[in-house]
Amino acid sequence: MVGPFLAAVSFLTRIPVRRDTSRADVAGATAWFPLVGALVGALVGTTFAVVDPLVSPLSAAAVAVTVGALITGGFHEDGLGDTADGFGGGWTADERLAIMDDSRQGTYGVLAIACSVVIRAAALSALSGWSAVPVVAGVHLMARNWAVIALAVTRPARPQGLAHAATRSGTSGRPRLLAAALAWLMVGLGLLGPATFVVAALAGLATTTAIVALSYRKIGGVTGDVLGTVEQLAETMALVSAAGSWAHGIV
Repeated sequence: MVGPFLAAVSFLTRIPVRRDTSRADVAGATAWFPLVGALVGALVGTTFAVVDPLVSPLSAAAVAVTVGALITGGFHEDGLGDTADGFGGGWTADERLAIMDDSRQGTYGVLAIACSVVIRAAALSALSGWSAVPVVAGVHLMARNWAVIALAVTRPARPQGLAHAATRSGTSGRPRLLAAALAWLMVGLGLLGPATFVVAALAGLATTTAIVALSYRKIGGVTGDVLGTVEQLAETMALVSAAGSWAHGIV
């Protein structure tokens, strides 16, 4: 349990918990991604709660989102940017995959990342105080969980990489991932509360379904970048949903 969890922390964040993490380690740690997300979200929410009394809510939210990006090294944002560049700039599946392999960001990628950051900061600013901490933790958990679910029910677009490695044993790895995802949904319910959970879960489901469908049409499957896109957009939509629930007194 500790080994896979530390591998998940090492893969998803810049926290120096271990050095040598192989592809096999990451594949075995996939089920722990939501827990890492919850911890990152708790740190983001705590930052917001600490800074909020000192500055405007939007400024505090911007600082908190920045802290989250520093903890993860912009890992998921990079996937979002690569996917936006590939899907927006390539004419064939091979061209799109080649663009997604390029570490440089183009116009589509920069715009996608910028919009994600702005919308998340604006949504986070609608929350308030320490009561926002479990909500943000739950949002991050749910976002990583949708990426795990997408991984478990889709096929990889390439014969290598995270998407292939995590399901390399055929269908044997998929029930394990789905069982873990269902367990994490229950944790998300506890963090978000029933009303906010339902709204955020529906938003995440719709977002994930749309991204996966688009990815199948564009490249014939999913990649690690696409899973990062699922996380980013599911996180964004869940935060917007949570902010809307709070604004209307539905918590």
